[in-house]
Amino acid sequence: MTVTKNQLKKAMTTQEIFEEFATQQQIEEYGVAYVHIYNMAKAVAKQEKKHIFQCSKKGKQDMARASMRQLQIITPIDPLHNIASAKLLDYIINLLKEKDSRVILLPQIITMMINEIIKYFNEMYKTTKDKNYLDYKEGAKVQKEMWKGMLELRHDEITR
Repeated sequence: MTVTKNQLKKAMTTQEIFEEFATQQQIEEYGVAYVHIYNMAKAVAKQEKKHIFQCSKKGKQDMARASMRQLQIITPIDPLHNIASAKLLDYIINLLKEKDSRVILLPQIITMMINEIIKYFNEMYKTTKDKNYLDYKEGAKVQKEMWKGMLELRHDEITR
């Protein structure tokens, strides 16, 4: 029996992915950003006494604006860093779901926040006619597409 090149490939562990595709500092930044986003969403929901997805329009915009820097951190431009960030998302969910089962909503929360940012920039552009808001909106749309790709990567097996 002959062995093909593909059969020799081995699935990478989460730790190997982190070591291969990002620095320790980047991994820490991604982790802090994910936790910040989750805590921000919980805080706004608690303040409004509602579920995260039932928060007011203003509450959702506040969540998104307060987490803009973190949203940029977790969707890096480098595709290899995207792999590390996507895998870290699952790692964090698995790590925290024992303490708070709502953490499994984190991917949907991030998607909601990106959508809120797009809506916010669109409204600001319509109100002010400032072209910068239009540019910000387009940047957020690119970020949304990157995020969609990362959501697919979360469960993919990465091989070497």
